[in-house]
Order: sequence, then structure tokens, then C-alpha cells
Amino acid sequence: MLSFRTVWVTQPPGQPPVFDRFPDEGQAADPAQETLYITQDAAAFEDLLPAGRAYAVDVLALHAFAFPDTPVESAAERLRQGGASGEGLWAVWRAIEARLAALPLWTLETIELVLRDLDERGMARVFGHFAERARHAGTGCGPWLETFTPEARRSERRTLPAHADCTPLDSARIAAHLLPGGTFSRLMPGYESRSGQVEMLRAVARAFSEGRHLLVEAGTGVGKSLAYLIPAAAWALLNDVPVVVSTNTRNLQAQLIEKDLPLVRAAVCADGSVLRVAVLKGRSNYVCLRRVAILLEQSHFELERPELRHFALALAWAAQSSDGDLDTFAGAGHADAAFLAKLASTAEECPGRACRYGRRCFLQKARARAAIAHVVIANHALVFAESQSPGSALPPHAQIVFDEAHNLEEAATRHLSTELTQTRLTQLLRRLSRGRGRRAGGVLEVLRNHLETGAVTADETSAKALRQQIRQIRSALEEVQNTARVLFEALYAIIQPGHVPVRFRCVPSFDAAAAGAGDQAAGDTAGDAETPCMGEAPPSGTFTREVCRDKQFSACAAGWDEVEVQQCRLAVKRAIAEASGLLLKLGEALRQTTAGELALYDDQAANVEGAAAALRTFASDMDFVLAATDAEHVFWAEPPSRSAGTANLYAAPLSIGEALAELLYRQKSTVVFCSATLRVGSSFGYISRRLGIDRLEPEQVMTCVAESPFDYLTQCAALAPVFLPAPAGPTGGAYAEQLSGLMLEVFTRTRGRAMGLFTSYEMMNQVARLLEAPLREAGIRLLVHGSNGTRDQITRIFRSGGACVLLGTHSFWEGVDVAGEALSCVVMARLPFAAVTDPIVEARCEQIERAGGSAFREFSLPQAVIRFRQGFGRLIRTRADKGVVIVADPRVVTMTYGATFRKSLPCPLLRVESRADLLARVEALFA
Repeated sequence: MLSFRTVWVTQPPGQPPVFDRFPDEGQAADPAQETLYITQDAAAFEDLLPAGRAYAVDVLALHAFAFPDTPVESAAERLRQGGASGEGLWAVWRAIEARLAALPLWTLETIELVLRDLDERGMARVFGHFAERARHAGTGCGPWLETFTPEARRSERRTLPAHADCTPLDSARIAAHLLPGGTFSRLMPGYESRSGQVEMLRAVARAFSEGRHLLVEAGTGVGKSLAYLIPAAAWALLNDVPVVVSTNTRNLQAQLIEKDLPLVRAAVCADGSVLRVAVLKGRSNYVCLRRVAILLEQSHFELERPELRHFALALAWAAQSSDGDLDTFAGAGHADAAFLAKLASTAEECPGRACRYGRRCFLQKARARAAIAHVVIANHALVFAESQSPGSALPPHAQIVFDEAHNLEEAATRHLSTELTQTRLTQLLRRLSRGRGRRAGGVLEVLRNHLETGAVTADETSAKALRQQIRQIRSALEEVQNTARVLFEALYAIIQPGHVPVRFRCVPSFDAAAAGAGDQAAGDTAGDAETPCMGEAPPSGTFTREVCRDKQFSACAAGWDEVEVQQCRLAVKRAIAEASGLLLKLGEALRQTTAGELALYDDQAANVEGAAAALRTFASDMDFVLAATDAEHVFWAEPPSRSAGTANLYAAPLSIGEALAELLYRQKSTVVFCSATLRVGSSFGYISRRLGIDRLEPEQVMTCVAESPFDYLTQCAALAPVFLPAPAGPTGGAYAEQLSGLMLEVFTRTRGRAMGLFTSYEMMNQVARLLEAPLREAGIRLLVHGSNGTRDQITRIFRSGGACVLLGTHSFWEGVDVAGEALSCVVMARLPFAAVTDPIVEARCEQIERAGGSAFREFSLPQAVIRFRQGFGRLIRTRADKGVVIVADPRVVTMTYGATFRKSLPCPLLRVESRADLLARVEALFA
């Protein structure tokens, strides 16, 4: 029998630890009884417990299994709220106990086995205890698949009515929800009507009714999500059609689902109608039950040893998850991207409707919910994928709202880019086969093991033939790996010292003799793998590869050998053709050998066939990137690390405007673009050009500006210290040292509660090193992006309050919402111009210059102003917030273009001539 005690350990300086137990053990313990101590400091029990009869387990480790979607910082906060005592810890344990007791038997048994393999005996004993209870009670003892509820297949796809057949919205009627005395006055205590919100709602309703597109800038505090959700829901209900809402971040998705849509539903469904809402993400965001089945049976082949604990946590999460959304698991910080990829399926390997787990599949359930929903919450990446392949995921829709629309160009560029890296290929190959002997793993090793045990087929002749195929494939995959390694090593010659990353391109060469010699040297003979096709690298003598140095293209340096690179490319293509052909044959053989049997081998066939498709896609991408002849793309190379000796290659579209106009805007009745920052000055011109909205007829596009309800003149001060030197280089030079000194003086006066926004990791880390010790001495905690946790983790710590300073780079300039006194000071370390070394930025600037425009005025400056406005918006999030923004870069005042930044702010930017003056102003604000 196992008994539980909670123990709070206190470590007095220079004294033995003090143990506060609950319940108090009282009389002498039964020698035959096992005791498990749950504590916040398991290390304090080392050498104190009798082996085999007592264990000490970290309470946070148990909490992670019981509440696997809860971040560790939230769990630690729960401990603090419980009080530093054994009794307080007992209350936490009881909550954990209830969750663990509810887990199904298969989950408990599997986690116990994994933890035993990892030699975590105390943790394993906990799960063994709950498994014993489950077996005794006879609850949750069915097969693992019964944990996941089946649903009926998705019904036929809806047919959209023509816009002319839709009923227009009554703008006045739905706007009344937000007016004084309206629905929201009853739903939300203390609700205050905002004129900007009402104006935006009317504009969205008009755009839906008239079938026009809308650009709307809604200042911070307007409440833009309600302003578009109310008319979207009303339109969907009135016409029984879906409206898609696309966001750029999962935080906004969570806000819409958990906070805003329940209010919208209460408002628009007062007549008894039912508003159906669904969240839909891309395939890689959902755990795949087919993958889980394979991992349950062959985790020792599929997973590295450090990943086994992640797998145990993932099982606890999956058994409790209602939607299988991996974002909830990843958001708690339990696993990295590489492990999460092993839980998800790829499009190439998914059997689709033929999958035996299809009716229980989380992705298919999400798509089924979306198919009948009125409002579908999606993300930008899924919308772009759907626009290229309509009907693959989202239901047919004619209205879409893009929130965080200022990020659309970046999101579309990322989605349409091509990556040619050794890491991408290695991850694919390792999923099939890795290691040797006892350390071997992957799909092929699973199959080999099953063949040796007779699990696939009892026919020894068939089994022998399959084993021979597997050996051939492993040999072919090794050839792919080896030839690819040689290729990526040869590509390193394109990297120029001091020019990282380096852009490259191929231009026609008219030296016929060189062309003939090049063809012969490259060995470009007839055959599928060798014959150039669309997007494929041409024979080496027919073109010249050039690299960009100091904004000028010229031939590659002497160390570059084009003939060798083309030989390597062809060797990789031949190896991939051989391997993919063998994989397809193995897939077909598996299906024939196991025809009619209910086993895992159809799934393994799908895996190997999917891998074959992925290999062919890699070969196609390799041809496209190495060809580098598409004038509408930018191509560049960079080393994966400073000492790698190989190169990663990439391609990205120069312009996404025409593609979006053709694939999206002209296919929809209404596209709404909304953000707090769409304008530069008073114009939507920049965002219209970048997103291709200017390609539409002017009468098809509406605009709206919804002003913020905040009184910036009284709520915040904006200061520009011109006594600092101008920043120079990525680290800032002397500027960084002086900036850190100023930050220290400011942050001690604000008692932390501050955020520093940087444009480069180099400068941020240099300032962090200078600030760390003096801030610690002042009792202020320093949180640094990339050093103290993920973006979400350190934001949660910072938001909880206390004396904290957070230093962040690009992603912290937007989307971080910290209301109240936890954030009272924002320091912008530098005007947020994009890095001049960014190949996409550089190429886009050149494109504008070639067309006769000004890259700085038309691209670099407006892009920086929008990011600048986003950074400023981090400070004031509610009408009660107050604080100061310090724009530390003196160029905002000293350079002529600084006026554009200053005019973009909602309050005056005050020029401060001396350090003493600035500190006096800060002291006055925080007195």
C-alpha cells in the first residue's frame, strides 16, 4: 500500500533543512507501508529515505502530468498562493490526485513504463499506484483508442449563395449592441460605449452588405475584435454562410474564443438562434492518432531517449485534450518543435479518408466543425494554403476578416518561401531510418523488427523479400545522405567572408564553347534525373552564377566550382529517384502482403509513400533554388552556424501583392483588413501597395479610421534623449554602453516594471550583460528573450507583476499585452528599421529602385514606422494605464525622417537635452 505525504522544505542559511509534513505522521510508520513524499524540493531528501520503501517526488513534475497544458510558471504561482507549508502543498496535491485518478488505464500504464525506463522510480510508482486503482475499480480500462470519441463523417460541403442573393445587414440595429443602454451594457459590468468601436462596426457591416473590401485602422483600446465579430456573426446567421476570421498569433485566437465570442453569441443570439463557432489550424497543429499508435507500439525505435519523457507528458495531455491542438501542449513549454513534429502528420503520409482513425482524428473533427460553423477562427498560414488549394481545409466562404493585417506580407512571404537545408533532409531521413544496432530507429526499423517476429506475414518468402527491400532502401537513403552532404559542403563556397547572408542569382551566358564543356563536365545526359525541366538548374555552361557584394552582382569567387555543384545536384537527384522508387515499391508490397488484415501496416505503407513524396518535393525545391533564374524571387545562402562548413539556401517571393489579389481578393466578396497600425501618416498607401490592394478597382475598397478612446496626453509621456550618441552597427558601439547606463538609472526609478525593445540580439545581449548585476543588486529581476525562456514564458512572469525588467527583440514590439502597473515604462533602444543585411528587404528595395521609386521612402521608412507604432502601443492598454515611453535613438529628433516617426505618435515626443532632465521627468512621473 502506498501512502502520500506533502512536505514543504525550508532551507535556513547555514542550517539543516526544515521539513513541514502534512498530514503529520504521528505514530511510527508501518514498516511494510510505502510512503511517497510530495515536495517542492526533492533534492533535500537525498540519502534520507530508505530505499524501496519511500520516495520523494517534485510536486511541479507531478503537476505537469496532471495539468499538461499549464505553463510551469503558472504551476509555481499556484504553489506560492497555497502558502509555504505542508498543508498548503496538500491542497495542490489533492487537485493533482483528482486529475491523475481520472486518466485512463492505458495512459497510466504507459507512463509508468516510460518513467521506469528513465529510472524515475518515484514518479513511476505514483502512476503504478493510480493504475492499480483503475484496475481495481474497473474504470477507464478499455483499449487506448476508446479514449478518443468517434464522430460521424463530415457532411456535404455547403454551397455559397451569390452575394446578390444575400440579405444585407441592418447597421443601425447591430450597432445598437454597442451603444449606451445596449446589449453590452447589460453583459459587461462597467461597460463604456466607444465611438470608434461603433464606427468600425458600421464600416464592417457596410462592407459585408455591399460586397466591398475594407481597410480599417483601429487604435489601441477601440475593441476592434468585437467591432468585426458582431457584424461577422450577424451576417453569417442572417445568410447561413461562414465568415472566416484570420489572426497571426495563437494568443489572439485564444482571446477571440475564450473572451469575445461568448459575448458576441449572447448579443446576436437573443432571438434563440444558435451561433456555431469553430477554430481551425493547419495539419501540423494537431496530434495524429496514427502517429500515436506507432509511438505506443514502437517508441524505443521512433524516439530518442531524451524524448521519452516528452512522450509520457504528451500522452497525459492527449488523454485529457478535447481538440488535440498541439499549441496548448507546446504553449506550456513541455517540448520542442522537433518532438512535436513526431506527434503530427504530414500531408504526404496522411491516408485521408482511408485512415482507420479517421472518425476519431482531431484534424478531421476540427474540419467537420468548421464545415458547419458560422464563424471560423483560422490563422494566416492556413488561409494562404487554402487560397492555393481551395476546398482542402476551410469551408467555402466569401467573407474574410484579417486581424493583425500589418503582418500579412511577412506571413505570406514565409508561407510562399522555399528552404533547401541539410536539416530539412536529415529530419525526413531520420524519420525513416537512423542509427545502427540497439540504437536503430525509424519506420524502417519498426518494419524490420516486425518482419523478424512474423508480425507482418507468416509467409517466410514474402517476409524475406520485404527484408531485402528494407535493406535496399536503407542503402539508398545512406546514398541520399552522403550525396547531399557533399552538395551542401560544395555550396559553402558561395558564402563570402563578411557577407552573410549572401544573395545569388543565375544569368544567361553566351559562351557556347563554355556551354558545351560545362554540359559534358556536369554529365547532364538523358534521363529523368538528369534532364533539365521548368525551374531546374540549367547546364552549367549556359549561365553564370553571380553573388551580390556591396549591392552589386558579380561572378562567384574563384573558390566556386559550378561544374562540381551541378554534378553534386545530379547525384542527389539520382539518389532521391532511386530511394523514392524503392519506397513506393515497399509501400505497395506492404499493402498487398497485409491486404485485409487489421494491423498497423497500411499506416506504415502511408508513411513510406509519404516519405517518397517528400523526397521528390525536396528534389524539386533543390532544382528551383539552385536554378535561381526566377526574377520574381530572391535567392540567398547562409551557413547554419558560424563553423558549419555547409550552406543553407532559401528562396522567397519579391512581391506577394498580385498573388493575393488574384487568389484571394478577386475570389471573395469582402476582405476586411484591420490592425492598430495600417497607416503611415494619414495614408493607407503603403499597406495597399505591399498587399496588392491597390490592384483592385478603387470603388471596391473602403477605408475607416477608428480613433483610440485613450487620453494619451494625460496617460503617458514620450521622451527623446538627444544626449546619447547615434547607434552604430548591430551592437550599437558606444551607444550600447551609454544606453545601458541610462536604462539602469531609469529602471531603478521605475522600480522595474519596464520593457526594453531592441532590433538585434547582439545589442540586447550586450545591454543585458551590463544590466544584470546592478539590477540584481537593486532587487530587480531581469528577463531576457532567449536566455530566460520563450516569449510566452517570460511574458507570463513579467505580467504577474513585481520588480521586473524585460528585454526583447522583434516579436516583443507587438502582440504583448501587459495591462496595469506591471508595465509602466517602455524603452525603444533603436528605431526599428529592418536589418540592411536581410536579403528579402535588400532585394525588395532594389526592385523599387529599378522601377524608379525611392526604396527608403516607399518601403524602409513606412515599414519601420508601423513597427515603431506597434512598439509604442505596448505601454497604454487600458484607460487606467499610465507611464513613459523613451525613444532612446536620437535619430528620431536629429534626422529629417524622424518627423515621420514623431507624427505617427498619439502624443508629442519631447526632446530631452540632458540625462539629469530626463531622470527628473521620470522621477516626477513615478513619485
